Formats: sequence, C-alpha cells, structure tokens
Amino acid sequence: MSNKSQQCLNILIDVSKNKSKITYGDLAKKIGVAAQGIGRFLNEVYNDVVIEQGFPDITLLAVYAKKDYGLYNSRGNTAQSVEFDPNDAAQMAMYLSDRQKVYAQWS
Repeated sequence: MSNKSQQCLNILIDVSKNKSKITYGDLAKKIGVAAQGIGRFLNEVYNDVVIEQGFPDITLLAVYAKKDYGLYNSRGNTAQSVEFDPNDAAQMAMYLSDRQKVYAQWS
C-alpha cells in the first residue's frame, strides 16, 4: 500500500473510532491530494483491507459532502464493481449494516 493510502486508512480508522464519516474532499485534503484523485487511494485501501485481509469495508466511511453515502458498496467484490443506489431500500439496508460492521471492527 502506498504512503498516501496508508494515511487514508489511518484517517478512516480514526473516523470509525468516532462512529462518524468523512467527506471525499476532507479526506483528500488531509492526505494532500486533489479531491478528484482520492478514489485511487480508497481503492488501494479497499483492496488491502477488504480483499486481502477480509475486514469490513472501511472505505464506506468516505461520503459525498451533501449526502450520507458514497458511490460504491462492492461488498467484497472488485473495487468499484457495485454502484450503490440509495433509492433501493435493500441496498440502503446493506450499506448501513456494512457501515455498522466497520464501526464494530475499529471502535
């Protein structure tokens, strides 16, 4: 994992300990990258933490500024493979349940 991705993970762990969320923009600012570039580092975190280590998807804590969710909930599949539909009640329930698993893991 790159240094920026490790920084990203450390911030997400701190966010999880507070049972909170962080916007993509704030996360990008904290690691010193443009907001448009944060996805690359979130994907590295996802691949290391979720795919390789089998932990809950901590990248779910990164959200849009005006929403309570992010763009993907890939649920252990390839990063960015399952786009999240907030209007689908079943997907929203899974998303919120998965976020609670993150809080339980890193609190």
